[in-house]
Amino acid sequence: MAKGQMRPKKEVKKPKKDKTSKAAPVSFEKGISANGESSKKKS
Repeated sequence: MAKGQMRPKKEVKKPKKDKTSKAAPVSFEKGISANGESSKKKS
């Protein structure tokens, strides 16, 4: 997923990928926070 997240960052300038670029950063940030908290809670 790392490669997929790197592409949206560069395509953020393109208005056509506005929906994807907006969804990618939000999901990526939330995913890291959720995974980090979940991992810490599980451990």
